Amino acid sequence: MGPATATWLPGLDVVRAAAIVLVVFAHGRVLLPRGTALDQPWLAPAHWGIELFFALSGYLIVSQLVAVLAGGSWHGLRVFCWKRFLRTMPVYWIMLALLSLMLPAEIRFQVWLREALFLRTFPVLSNGVDPLLAVNWSLAVEEMSYVLLALLTAALLRYRHLWRGVGLSERAVLTGLMLLLIGIGLASRAWAVNQGFSLDQLKFSAVLHVDALAYGGLARLWAGGQSARPGAMAGTPWLLGVALLPITAWIGFVVRAPYLLEGQRSTDLLTHSCMAYGISRIVAAGLVLAVAAVPPAAFTKNRLWVSLISTTAAASYSTYLLHQVLVLQWARQLKNQAPGLSGELFMLYLLLSLALGYLSYQVLERPWIKLRQRLTV
Repeated sequence: MGPATATWLPGLDVVRAAAIVLVVFAHGRVLLPRGTALDQPWLAPAHWGIELFFALSGYLIVSQLVAVLAGGSWHGLRVFCWKRFLRTMPVYWIMLALLSLMLPAEIRFQVWLREALFLRTFPVLSNGVDPLLAVNWSLAVEEMSYVLLALLTAALLRYRHLWRGVGLSERAVLTGLMLLLIGIGLASRAWAVNQGFSLDQLKFSAVLHVDALAYGGLARLWAGGQSARPGAMAGTPWLLGVALLPITAWIGFVVRAPYLLEGQRSTDLLTHSCMAYGISRIVAAGLVLAVAAVPPAAFTKNRLWVSLISTTAAASYSTYLLHQVLVLQWARQLKNQAPGLSGELFMLYLLLSLALGYLSYQVLERPWIKLRQRLTV
């Protein structure tokens, strides 16, 4: 993972690695025969890995916004926007272009444009067409959050003299902003339920998740200077890595699965949209905060484990985008031909997903990451 800096903690790689393993593991359960030990309901919630990603993004993004507001620099805000764009969108668009080659020529650009602009995540524009990348709904939530936070930060910069004039700090105004987004998220999902939205619409509608990153942002604001001066919490990578997987999966199931399994009644959906999302995101933000408090020195005790975590974390974005559309789809086809290979096929799926993600990271992501690093405030 490399040496820790004032802006990055190696422990956060543990969260990122655990999150992608949870997602890949949960999606791959369809390869296992029903009734096996690994097919238990508490292992089901792939959403829990996504909640960790949301919390981690909010934690890191708010750190950058505090610096932008403290400097009072429009250039800093422009750099923030470019870095966010270069981190996610070019690779996503390239992957979409490559996948669209499998479609008939006459609809390639239409499908690419629909996916590139995340139109599926707006219910009135989705037209029921299956996406090229089924997981892009969560990427849409992140991108929408980046745009929204950038616009709100621009407003705070424009009227900086007002909130500074009444003695408010950058952390105070951003705390208020995060709380406002959480309130909007809860209210918008409650409204959607009353309008007859289905469970899938609640999940896939990016505009109903404006609060997704706010919980991680609040955790960062609550931590204060902890990211620069980690606390005294003891821990090791193997302990955190092993603990995060079953603990987060179990909590995610306890918090949200009852509402997922209860059916489509309005009262269940309302409880799910207003309480379950909020609770699971608060827990995810708390886990990020706890791991961020672990001293960096705790992550250098086992070089092999550190390298494994670092590699998995670095490739998590590519792994997330590609594991379903390529590896899982291939594995499910193979399972239909040889159903007796379920266990072996499941392990092969896990390994190939991580390997393909790392290959994509090296080929597609690293050039854009290097370009991002050249942007300075």
